[in-house]
Amino acid sequence: MRLAALAHLSPVTALLALRGDAFTRAHGIAALHFQLSLAVYFAAIVGVLELVRGTVVAVQFVPFLLLMNLLLVVNGVLFAIVAIHRAATGQTFTYPMTIGRT
Repeated sequence: MRLAALAHLSPVTALLALRGDAFTRAHGIAALHFQLSLAVYFAAIVGVLELVRGTVVAVQFVPFLLLMNLLLVVNGVLFAIVAIHRAATGQTFTYPMTIGRT
């Protein structure tokens, strides 16, 4: 259970958790899917920021995207804390906002 809890800290520990038992592997896969989803969301925000650079739309769109960026970071930290707690108590956890199946 200890490795399952550590799987939610970073992509490296999530990859290491894939070598464990079924419970640890499930947490590692869920953590990896969520962290890759966050990377896709951040890349999309940066891409849209680059698209609207220097346009009139940027005045209203940039603060919104920066707020979305902040919300993604806060959600990532909070969901990781909940997932670590669930793994430490022996429960399974599926992240919300994840692209693909977990």
